[in-house]
Amino acid sequence: MVELADAFIALPGGIGTIEEVMEVWTMNQLQEIDKPLGLLNTAEFFTPFIAFIDHMIEQRFLPSAHRDSIAIHCEASRLIDSLHRHPGINVPKWL
Repeated sequence: MVELADAFIALPGGIGTIEEVMEVWTMNQLQEIDKPLGLLNTAEFFTPFIAFIDHMIEQRFLPSAHRDSIAIHCEASRLIDSLHRHPGINVPKWL
């Protein structure tokens, strides 16, 4: 699936969804792929997850540029537009 995809969009879901989001995000971070990742934040489902990502940045476990590597919108059309414009992130893994 990874080879065939142009981008990845996660809808609200369970632990399997989060695992797949983290897998794609990690592959991008490690530069194994360069494909945009988006979260459809319906009813603010992913808001606590984004807060956790911000916490990782505050605690210096994640470079802030990686926060920008995930497109987040509550409207599908805006999310897709954002993925089309995604510039890619090329920053070191370690702080």
